Amino acid sequence: MHGEKGPEDITRLDAKEDLGIWLSPNLSFSLHLEKSAQKAFAVLRMVRRTFSRITRTDFQILYGAYFRPLLEYANPVVHSGRTKDVILIERVRRAARKTVAVSSL
Repeated sequence: MHGEKGPEDITRLDAKEDLGIWLSPNLSFSLHLEKSAQKAFAVLRMVRRTFSRITRTDFQILYGAYFRPLLEYANPVVHSGRTKDVILIERVRRAARKTVAVSSL
C-alpha cells in the first residue's frame, strides 16, 4: 500500500477488540465468548475466596451484578448458536450454581 511518504507495510492482526467485542480474523465471535468466560471464571474465583458461605439470595445479587453482564454483553450480536460456544457459557453458569449448592450445605 502506498502512502504519502512511499510504500507502507500492512500488519496482520490475530484478533481485534472494538467496543468490547473481540473479533478473530475469520470473523468468528468464539474468541469473544472465550474471553468472557475467562473473566466470569475469574470473578467466580474471587467470590469463592471472599465468601466462605453465601446464601442463594446473596449469590443472586452477585450473579446479576457481576456474572450476567460478562456473559450477556453483546449477546444478540455474538450469539452464533454453535454448540461449542453454548457449552462454554453453560459451563460457567454450572460452576456458579455449584458454588451456591456447596456453600449452602
